[in-house]
Amino acid sequence: MSKSKPGPGGCAARPCWAPMAFAADGPPVRHSEVLFRALTTFDTPMPERLAGITLWLCRQGHVVHYPVRGGKALNVVAAAVKSPWPGEDWSAPADRQEVMAHFSKIHEDLFQVLAVSSPWLKWAAADRGPTAWSRNRVTLVGDAAHAALPYLAQGAAMALEDSVALSLCAQRSDTIAAAFSAYEALRKPRT
Repeated sequence: MSKSKPGPGGCAARPCWAPMAFAADGPPVRHSEVLFRALTTFDTPMPERLAGITLWLCRQGHVVHYPVRGGKALNVVAAAVKSPWPGEDWSAPADRQEVMAHFSKIHEDLFQVLAVSSPWLKWAAADRGPTAWSRNRVTLVGDAAHAALPYLAQGAAMALEDSVALSLCAQRSDTIAAAFSAYEALRKPRT
């Protein structure tokens, strides 16, 4: 193998190939939720009451909406509980009436947000069972290591927890492989 030439900053690097598959193995585990998403645009300035991140909780599920595109659009995500996914596809178009049927007894402000939002897309809430995410000197953190449902920032939260656990395991282990093995053993019950 030829020597690597120094690159920016004087560091020498050579490519490393890792023929591995992580976290994509096995069938999806479907949950009793369907997620709906719409992106609503505004021709005029966004109403003040919609200008922040808002989370609505109700018996039918929860809805979060927040401004995007510099306040010119509103991202709306609604998670409806006890709504098993009917098919094999991951996503499908949804109409406003379907969304409104799930959230019929809600606050008037939320009703208005859902009523003006369109077009809607729905997708199945699914993740995967725990798999191995460390091999020798390679490991993963966050939702790269263990699938998380796509809301409530669970992938980011798990990445933060993983980082702390990985740091502690690295301090207490003699080798990188041992640290990664200890990290996975410590974190797997949490996933």
